[in-house]
Amino acid sequence: MLAKRLATIMPAMTESEAIETTKIHSVAGLIDSRHSFIATRPFRSPHHTISDAGQSTVTTNSAMPSKLVRQHCQLEVESHALLEQAMNDLNFSARAHDRILKVSRTLADLDGEKQIQARHLLEAIQYRSLDRNLWA
Repeated sequence: MLAKRLATIMPAMTESEAIETTKIHSVAGLIDSRHSFIATRPFRSPHHTISDAGQSTVTTNSAMPSKLVRQHCQLEVESHALLEQAMNDLNFSARAHDRILKVSRTLADLDGEKQIQARHLLEAIQYRSLDRNLWA
């Protein structure tokens, strides 16, 4: 309920805020001929069952499709062999494969590395194994 009321107590947007909001909507393809200038604060009404994480506006690579995973999560030959061994030995699915790569990419990013290292991949595999053990 508070989220719905928040929009009504916020001050009106300044001109610079409205221009910035309009730019963002334009880039996102949300501008049509009826709404060429956004002068009101954008608001999304969250469902009452939404989690704290779901309310966050921070997005991660979790929504990345397989094609982009392959493009952005390149592995060295050694790391590729490690992942292939884990896939076979631990009987991971193709979905698990992509999730491991995404987590590996995130771990490499957190370490400030441009390339996914074997240590990032192994840590991601451990997380996936732990996840499997807890929820199986």
